[in-house]
Amino acid sequence: MKRAALILGLVASPALATGEARLIGEVAFDLPRAYAFGGLSAIEMRQGGAEALLLSDRGRLFTLRLDGAGDGLPEAALIGDTTLTTPGGTLPDGRAAMDSEGMARLADGRLALSFEGDMRFAIHAADGRELARIAPPPEAGLLPPNGGYEALAADAEGRLYTVAERAPGSAPHALWRHDEGGWHVFARLPRQSGFRPVALDFDDRGRLTLLERRFAPLGGFAARITRYGVTADGLGPQEVLLETRPGIHGNLEGLSLWRDGQGRLIASMVADNDLIRFRPNSLVSYRLPD
Repeated sequence: MKRAALILGLVASPALATGEARLIGEVAFDLPRAYAFGGLSAIEMRQGGAEALLLSDRGRLFTLRLDGAGDGLPEAALIGDTTLTTPGGTLPDGRAAMDSEGMARLADGRLALSFEGDMRFAIHAADGRELARIAPPPEAGLLPPNGGYEALAADAEGRLYTVAERAPGSAPHALWRHDEGGWHVFARLPRQSGFRPVALDFDDRGRLTLLERRFAPLGGFAARITRYGVTADGLGPQEVLLETRPGIHGNLEGLSLWRDGQGRLIASMVADNDLIRFRPNSLVSYRLPD
């Protein structure tokens, strides 16, 4: 069992962020290089915050035990490491086939994943084996490299939702939903001052939450969290929960909504270090208004 060696705590300040979300803290993971732990792109919190399932953009799943997660900043231990495989249990062919970005846990424990290099969606078993493959939305051929579907969520009925990070043009982003009839545009999401969609999740009340990021060359990454009620016909009004100044956190990508032991709604996100040694992998958690 390998333990994270560094824990960082930050204090929320009006000068650093706007919105009703309140920072709980940030945990930086420093695990042995032999584990190739990094490039984190998605997260699913489990067991009331006691465990985190992390997806890497190199086709790997890491399971962390988070001791003390319900009381603030946890200590993390790596307890699982799984590689994504083909239906036959072999490694996919080539780096592009392993570029896993988005993750949504289905009610039966299977994982829905999105891939950006060899652009596709797939259903995987908990052991990493591919069970089924889903073609991407019709707009996929128009998307630029590294601009695909990082954001992925599943509703209570198992329907998948996604939005492209860099859809061409200036029109609102298409929010795609996949059901028995395939992909269709369920709603439109407004474009916001250079922010790009990178993660989606539903809370236990059926509301859809979106994480976006924006990069400033001299300041680093800014993050924005917005929430929408979901109706039969689309989405309700946008509610801005958080917008940070550049550089407050790293390159936040994944988003998982969960409740702590006191019933408070928590948003946990992971920072992608691109497997660069001097950049930290980190878990950032905010308490959201309910």
